[in-house]
Amino acid sequence: MSIVHYIAFSLLIIGCLSQRPSYAGNRPIGYPAVETTPSSGLLGNRFGDDERLQILPLDALNDRDLVMRISRLPLDKQPFWFINWRALEANRRTPQTYEQRQSPFNQPINQN
Repeated sequence: MSIVHYIAFSLLIIGCLSQRPSYAGNRPIGYPAVETTPSSGLLGNRFGDDERLQILPLDALNDRDLVMRISRLPLDKQPFWFINWRALEANRRTPQTYEQRQSPFNQPINQN
């Protein structure tokens, strides 16, 4: 091989390696690392368990007593995060759905 081949090959290697800096890591940008737990298996529910009876709002910091005390307060004295959490839970249990319209773009071109 001549010197031109070595220069072309080294330029190709340098161009490929310069696409991403070495300190940025090997994983793709924007995709978090996903840990699999033995209980969920490989194809577990990505949204968590369907049973959500023990779920508390994040702002309560897992304090069930706080949630019980706030729920006994009158509605105008309850904090907004608690009222919002109850509304979101009610919407999650009975979601509002709409039927999809037919799109003219997914019809076949040749209609015989």
